[in-house]
Amino acid sequence: MNDTYSHLVGDQAIKWLTSLAVQWKLKQNIDVIRYGGDEFILLIPHRLEVIQEDLEVLRKFVMSKEFIIRETGESIHMTISIGACYTNEEMCTLEQLFKQADVALYQAKENGRNRLYVQEYKKETLKRL
Repeated sequence: MNDTYSHLVGDQAIKWLTSLAVQWKLKQNIDVIRYGGDEFILLIPHRLEVIQEDLEVLRKFVMSKEFIIRETGESIHMTISIGACYTNEEMCTLEQLFKQADVALYQAKENGRNRLYVQEYKKETLKRL
């Protein structure tokens, strides 16, 4: 976005995506946190099946909306890639979960972007990173 349109438009897009995430969040029992740049963290206290379904709904929700560039009026359909990590373990930190979710995000993008990639938190996987 920044390279194609400008950093100003990229910032507008981040604000727009944030507003969409907040709209979606209000229907869920989750927390949305901007992690940095164009990355967000969603804390979702549900079972794996529910999480996968919810995140797929979010991915399609964003895709169905139009982002309008203020300066030109041009409309853009954006997509998002989602990397998610879940665990049933009690002995892991948020930092460990974030790190593994970041790996999952990389995998989602490697699989062709506009994808959802979910993986289970495992200490063995994290040790290899």
